[in-house]
Amino acid sequence: MSASNSAIKTSPTDVLIFNIKLLLGGTIHELRNPVFAMGVTVDALEKRLGETSEIKPYFAALRHELDRILQLAHELGDLIAPINQCQVFSIKELIMKVISDLNSLAQSKEVSVTTNIDENLKPVFVDISRLQIALQRLIGLSIIRTPKGEEVKLKIVQHEDDHKSEIQIDIKDNGPLLDPRAMRDVLLPFGIRRGGKLSLDVAIAYTTILAHNGTMSAHNDKLKGLCFTVRLPNVVGDIAP
Repeated sequence: MSASNSAIKTSPTDVLIFNIKLLLGGTIHELRNPVFAMGVTVDALEKRLGETSEIKPYFAALRHELDRILQLAHELGDLIAPINQCQVFSIKELIMKVISDLNSLAQSKEVSVTTNIDENLKPVFVDISRLQIALQRLIGLSIIRTPKGEEVKLKIVQHEDDHKSEIQIDIKDNGPLLDPRAMRDVLLPFGIRRGGKLSLDVAIAYTTILAHNGTMSAHNDKLKGLCFTVRLPNVVGDIAP
């Protein structure tokens, strides 16, 4: 076999995506180092100048903005993180773990999370850590969007037909409806707000689901709330790089 025939063919899109991931990875690294240095400098200045009532608000503002940069770096890292260490796992077990982890957030918002889970769910072949992060971001966003005293509804069902076997996860909040333009962009980076700030939550979940050969969509409920629908295959198949 000749070298030309054995070579792996790479599309321009693959090359572009690879270069973007390299760029983001380098940017994340370069963001963290100066932010850490600025944080240490702020601490030293505060210690030297003292915590007077006039100066303290300025240091608090600086720390808040530094934390925002670090949070952005963390979210970018989640956005480009690879899928690896996949294993067969129970989606019900994973969902209950995510809800438990988000319990303090739900309590602080005085929002309840209810579940309707099919008892006949088949296992999925997933990177448990990556999928847990994706579901935490979607459900956490839904909790934040939901008004005090109301609920986030989760419905997980098994779908079977002649061609495929998959699990469907519906995550519905009781927050405001999205207008058509916002709905068009909701799966894109910074396509939705989390607590008043543009967020990568949905984009992180979306890329993770796609990498597991799944699908994800969003739609407004008829009267109130936003619903995310995630579908994951049960069949053990190839995982996207």
